[in-house]
Amino acid sequence: MDEAARIAFLVDRDGSAAAAKWVKRTLRIYRTSVLNHAHFASSREYRRGYIEAYLGFKCWLARQEQASRTT
Repeated sequence: MDEAARIAFLVDRDGSAAAAKWVKRTLRIYRTSVLNHAHFASSREYRRGYIEAYLGFKCWLARQEQASRTT
């Protein structure tokens, strides 16, 4: 999954605030999916990708929050 490209697309199309809202919502969805043993995201085949995407989202949000504090 190329989450960075998806976020960049959303920032270009909708702006940073809307992208941040989407990232936060998707973080919750991914986390819930990975922790739900009935969901395919918790399976060995997909789990790592979802966790890596989750961590990428967390990093992006941290950078956005840091940038907003310095501006």
